[in-house]
Formats: sequence, structure tokens, C-alpha cells
Amino acid sequence: MITNLGNISPIRAITALTVVLIISLTTAAQKVAKSIDITKVEVETLIGADIRTFSLDGLHLGMTPEEASKILVASKRLLGVTDPVDDTIYVFTKDKNGKKEKTAFYLFWDGNRRMQRMTVFEDFATYLSNNFKSLFSSAAVEGTSQSVKRFVGIPDRSDVTMDIPSVEAKVTAFYFDKIGLTINKLQHHEKVSYSFTLTLPKYMSNLK
Repeated sequence: MITNLGNISPIRAITALTVVLIISLTTAAQKVAKSIDITKVEVETLIGADIRTFSLDGLHLGMTPEEASKILVASKRLLGVTDPVDDTIYVFTKDKNGKKEKTAFYLFWDGNRRMQRMTVFEDFATYLSNNFKSLFSSAAVEGTSQSVKRFVGIPDRSDVTMDIPSVEAKVTAFYFDKIGLTINKLQHHEKVSYSFTLTLPKYMSNLK
């Protein structure tokens, strides 16, 4: 950045340069904050953290579909498939031939075409840091593990979002509103599985 200070006084010149420096450092800090990749970095707690600072292979809340697609195209282990209706991107891991292997996560957008939420599935757990792996367990929603409680606390509320007795399928969502986290418990016959969703906090009150 080049700033033309003209003939202003030295004090004003220093002040102007200081403002420019602060803005530059703030922008740089924001970019660094967005680089906390939860497939590489162990996060101690989500309590009090800004959920937007966490990413999956560079994908994070707030980015546009175009930005996400660019990252996925360059990825060696992920493959994205875009829904032409609403731009939802379904992300899969790749097999050795570059084809779809397992479901990793889904990316959803708000009305401003910014990533509103991402839902991560158990098949992607092997790539996550340990504390995030713990979200795929009953301990995360029942508060039975002290380490998990230190990581996310306890749910603020819960809600049955799907219940189909005829096929013995039921989904219960556990909401951590202040964090921007939902843990989804799927019961199908006798099998139980989990997924979790990271959501921009301002949209948490809309989830039910």
C-alpha cells in the first residue's frame, strides 16, 4: 500500500501511517485466525471461541460458494458436488482413483451466499483433531465426560427433528447456542450414529 502524505505535518503523517499499520495488522490477524484447520490443530475448547475461525481443509463459515469450490477443486483428498438448485455442496473423500469414497461434510449458504453452516459426518472423523472426534459420541450430549464438557460445555436445548416410527428412525438435535454448534444423534433400529453442525451464531435461534 502506498500513501501520499503530501505536505501534512510530521505528527499527522505519523498518525496516518499508524492507522494504516493498524488496519494492515488487523487484516493480517483475521487471515491468520481463519487458518485454524481442525484437521491439523488440536483445539482446547470452543467455549468463548469464534466458530468462524475454524476450518476444514481451508473451508470455513462466511466464505462464498465460489471460494469453497476453488478450494475443493485443488484438494487432493476431497471432492465437492454442487446442488444446482440451492448451491449446497456435498463433500466426499476421494478414493485412490479420485472418485467419491465416503461422505465427509455438507456446506450450506445463507441468502447473501455466505456459508451459513457445515455438517460433518462420522466417516470424516478419522481426519479430525481429537477433541472434535469426541463430538461423535453420547458423552458430547449427555455431559458424562469432563474433557468433552471442557471442550463444548453442555447443550442449551434439544429437539427431536425427525421421528418415523414405521422405519424406527429418529434424529435428536442438541444445540450449543453460544458456540454455534449442533450435535445430531441419529437412531435407526438399534444403530446410533452422530454428526455435528457448525453454524454462524446469528442463525442458531432459527434452528429447531
